[in-house]
Amino acid sequence: MKLNEMGRALREPNFSKLRTILRDPVLQGDPTFAYLLEHSDDVGISQNSLQMVYEGFWDIYCKKPATTDWTAKKLAGWENFVSLRLPLARPFDAAGAPS
Repeated sequence: MKLNEMGRALREPNFSKLRTILRDPVLQGDPTFAYLLEHSDDVGISQNSLQMVYEGFWDIYCKKPATTDWTAKKLAGWENFVSLRLPLARPFDAAGAPS
């Protein structure tokens, strides 16, 4: 799957696997997100607020809201506000050390 081309709603069990990755700092591919998940209170963001915003973003991107109040159809159009990009150079190597 290419970046920014989430064509349809993510189905189970893949969505549950994604939620597991989003909540576990060890499974994060980005050291900044891993740090925020472990130390959000230290930087002035409540853990609950961080999870709500971070997981809410992925709900929109995957067209699979975690709540029953919303449907994929109600989220239609919001993905137009999302444009994911890969950095040209990574400030950290795969082990999380500065490069």
